[in-house]
Amino acid sequence: MENGTQIGPWHRLIIKEEINGWFSLIISGADNMAAGMYRCGVGQYQSEGTELRVECKPEKVEVRLTPEKFIEIKMNTVFPVPKLNFTLTDESMNGTAVTFQYPKCRGHSWIQDCVWTSTTVFPDGLHSYTLIATTFTKTLFTGIFN
Repeated sequence: MENGTQIGPWHRLIIKEEINGWFSLIISGADNMAAGMYRCGVGQYQSEGTELRVECKPEKVEVRLTPEKFIEIKMNTVFPVPKLNFTLTDESMNGTAVTFQYPKCRGHSWIQDCVWTSTTVFPDGLHSYTLIATTFTKTLFTGIFN
């Protein structure tokens, strides 16, 4: 913003002036088109450009063992497609890093439902997992599946 106007991609914006010359940038109904560089000017002061990155973080994850013994991970409404760091722990508490095929995603270009399938098979049994899903920030999931 410069003197209350935005420099960069324009989208449905509400600009609200706060006390002492601070501004809040509230983006309503934004998608990835709102991403870009923004700056603010108040009087003689001009801020440096700040990059606005738009993400839709996964709120939940579904992890299961398929009938063919592959691990399958499902996430809904994510953007961008997350990178996964998945560690599986078996009953003996041995941890194994698991690799996955490139995800199969469907939906709009800016919000996706994605499914990942492991590249190797795993035995039946009680498994606990730790999953870090990284869009721009990280989201941690832990759980158990059989």
